[in-house]
Amino acid sequence: IFVEPEVLEDVKKFIAHNISSNRAKLRAESFSQGSLNISGAIASSSIRDEIIELIKAGVPGISQIDGSITLADDLSQKFEEEIRGREKEK
Repeated sequence: IFVEPEVLEDVKKFIAHNISSNRAKLRAESFSQGSLNISGAIASSSIRDEIIELIKAGVPGISQIDGSITLADDLSQKFEEEIRGREKEK
């Protein structure tokens, strides 16, 4: 049996020590019943897949990883959409 707050803390430590900030900026949001929810930005889809497998292998109790992960190529488009949305609010 895995204690949810402990697994979440283990994931946060794992990310900080094992994933280069040049490749990804990730935040562990929540963990429940084997499912980890993360958010952040990753350099490429291949790195995303690699990191997901790395976390699953490195932190016991995780069977699934979900969340909002933006690829680096999509960041500029997301930023532009946010700016346009703010301009419309004015």
